[in-house]
Amino acid sequence: MFFRSMAERLPGAEPSIRQIDALGHASVAWYVVPAVLTVLGLRHQHPIAPAGVDLALGGVGITMYGGSSLQTHLTAIFISVVVLASILALLVLPPWRRRSTFPAGVVPGHERPSVICSTLHLGSDVRQDPSGRHQ
Repeated sequence: MFFRSMAERLPGAEPSIRQIDALGHASVAWYVVPAVLTVLGLRHQHPIAPAGVDLALGGVGITMYGGSSLQTHLTAIFISVVVLASILALLVLPPWRRRSTFPAGVVPGHERPSVICSTLHLGSDVRQDPSGRHQ
């Protein structure tokens, strides 16, 4: 573990530190579970996003547990950070851009809850002028 001195400051962290340092089954689980959750978190994004993250994190895991040199492992970490940053910057869409679940005329991020509720319950014939009043 690279930042052992920082992790040791956390109360009760010593057993986890020993498990991770041993590079055994528990250490693999400590790596794989967050990696899988990260890939699953991107499942609603462009298909390249979870695939790229999967490859990047898989490469880091292979170099960590496959007996690669430290230089190879650090290179894999660098590449994965670049891939992750690129995916976040270029492919990940904010929730309001993924799918339109808002009624016509409502701009995501600028709606008022009472206007949305009124619009949803009263139908599409309800319009809102810039002052927030219904027409």
